[in-house]
Amino acid sequence: SLYNEELVTKEMILQAIAPLGWLLVFGSLIEFFMALKLPNTQKEASSRQFHLKRYLQGAYLFKNMKTVTRKKEIFDAIIALSLFWSISQVVLAVFGEYAKNTLGVTNTIFVQGVMALAAIGIVFGSIAAAKLSKYYINLGLSGIGAVAITLIVFVVPNVHSMMAIAVLFVAFGFFAGFILEPLNSQIQNLAPNVHLGTILAANNFVQNIFMFSFLILTTLFAYFGMDAEILFYCMGLLGLYLTVLLFKHYLVAIFWSFVDLVFSLRYRIVYHGLENLPKDGGVLLLSNHVSWLDWALLQLPLQRPINYLMDKEIYLNRLLNPILKKGEVIPLSPKGFKDAMKEASNRLKNGKIVGLFPEGKIAQTSRLNHFNKGFELIQNQSECTIVPVFIHGMAGSWFAKYKKQKQKWLLQRKVDVCFAEPITSNITAEELQKIIQKMKERCEAQ
Repeated sequence: SLYNEELVTKEMILQAIAPLGWLLVFGSLIEFFMALKLPNTQKEASSRQFHLKRYLQGAYLFKNMKTVTRKKEIFDAIIALSLFWSISQVVLAVFGEYAKNTLGVTNTIFVQGVMALAAIGIVFGSIAAAKLSKYYINLGLSGIGAVAITLIVFVVPNVHSMMAIAVLFVAFGFFAGFILEPLNSQIQNLAPNVHLGTILAANNFVQNIFMFSFLILTTLFAYFGMDAEILFYCMGLLGLYLTVLLFKHYLVAIFWSFVDLVFSLRYRIVYHGLENLPKDGGVLLLSNHVSWLDWALLQLPLQRPINYLMDKEIYLNRLLNPILKKGEVIPLSPKGFKDAMKEASNRLKNGKIVGLFPEGKIAQTSRLNHFNKGFELIQNQSECTIVPVFIHGMAGSWFAKYKKQKQKWLLQRKVDVCFAEPITSNITAEELQKIIQKMKERCEAQ
């Protein structure tokens, strides 16, 4: 896919490999001569010429690395991927010796077969990551994957059953997919089309440098007779560093990925009308309130964070307050009502999404509560788009107050979240309640 006639020229192809000794030079020259056979249309796509002297001097490499480091998000993703591949390479390199000396397994085919299970795990892990990223690139999965592979690397030297280790290798590959899929997608998503070939080439180069360096380190460890278990623990520590790095960059995304995974065990959430949400600009989400989880149900399919208005007493809770501050929650109280409305209006003016439940409390019956008029003050103070939302299916769950429909233990509960067409003009509480009431009737009729 890198041989794109419009984006990748001979020069870009040659830049994919840096001068690491004469072997790499000869390999690059072979690739250069192969590139000479490209169609004329591809040759004419760029007037830039390849200069062997500049290549051997590292000028192309310097230019490529400068291109990559221009966007910090891309470079951070490349470093994270490089660390992961370094851990993987060392684990696979020392496992044969560990299986022979510690577990007493000398059957090469058996040992290689166990390691090959990691590749099967990667396939299924990548498929799962793609499924969990159906709304946007779910970078939070990379943090969950890093935690998992770190734990696995620490556990492997304490397990003395090849069958159990085989399961661990499958799990290692599965969670590796959680790291590889989002981070590679992030790199390609952020890279400008004109520099995509260069950035992907630099990505491969950096990863190879990391892997080569750790291979040298592994060789030195073996030369000085260090035990394979020590290398496992060293890679576990490197996994901890990778985890900290990813949590530093994607903490909020990791939180929502974890919530999504937990919810998927109990709920099958179906979203309708997501195309009605503007991609940018201030958006005021106004939803019915049926459970304690409504705030999370609205946020899960959205990459942009929702700034909720919340009762000040809950906001000031010592345990919740640090998290709520990180989530940019706006505290709401009778005395500070006007200030809260003003803050919500300011955030809408700055292009943020603000979430509010006009009912003011969780419904205790199957009917909608009376809608309060507080949001009218927000819309009057700011020019924003209003999107009514109706949540259906949470009544009777553990987190709802209306218990007529009982929770079924063995079955997933289907939850429908419907986003109505956006409203750009001012609307009253009575008009909003009528819109959501009609959405309720349509959902219940299906």
